[in-house]
Amino acid sequence: MTNTIPTRHRLPVFLGRISMGVALLFGGAMLSYGEFVFIGTMSYTPPDDPATLTMQGSQWNNQSDFIDISWSVYQNPGNELLTATSQPSGYDWYYEYVITVEAFTPQTFLLEVGQGATTDDFANFLVQKSNPGNNDVNTNTALGTFTDATISNLPQATYGLQFSGMGGSVRNNTADVTTISFWSTKAPGWGDFFTNCGGGGNRAWNIGFTDPSPTAAAADGSLSGHLLTPIPEPGAFSFLFLSALIIVGARRNLQYT
Repeated sequence: MTNTIPTRHRLPVFLGRISMGVALLFGGAMLSYGEFVFIGTMSYTPPDDPATLTMQGSQWNNQSDFIDISWSVYQNPGNELLTATSQPSGYDWYYEYVITVEAFTPQTFLLEVGQGATTDDFANFLVQKSNPGNNDVNTNTALGTFTDATISNLPQATYGLQFSGMGGSVRNNTADVTTISFWSTKAPGWGDFFTNCGGGGNRAWNIGFTDPSPTAAAADGSLSGHLLTPIPEPGAFSFLFLSALIIVGARRNLQYT
């Protein structure tokens, strides 16, 4: 027997489904934002795979000394996922970026954030270096608009969160892993990063840096040469999922025709 809904009832039924979905979406949000985990990596791997990074400088330009940048974004991880620092109240999103190099460890890291972000949207900054010995590193953080006058060779003006003076073994041929982490009130979206080693002109950034950032919902991996950063304004993350919910509802409604 085929399930058939009379044409005159299809719109009310569809709207009812949307209303129920919205109630579940925002009802759940009042109790908990829900749990999300996103991971991704950018590397330079031609000729087999398309590059997602641009690198320049005396050492990083040979595509061997700068290995990759990876990231993890957790929502309310609780005790189930390991984080470098404890979760402060009101900060639902944990961001962690790991830069791996064979030589000339990064000294500056710039991460694009949403234009409406303020210093109150970030907490518990931590920078760690594997050389020597996985130590915490004193670093300076600043939020604002940066240009190539404030960060040498920055491809274009960017509103972002800057980590500078990240220490470690600055100018030698020693491999190093730099881990940068913090908590934020901002949900993830697609944005840009830039890093340099403070010597030799070595610098790297995502290949889509000067292109418009995608507006698609957060997901694993990179998208159009961008990585996940604290981009969306308040409500944007919920809006993306609401849009997806409406689309799913529309497709299911068509199944009854």
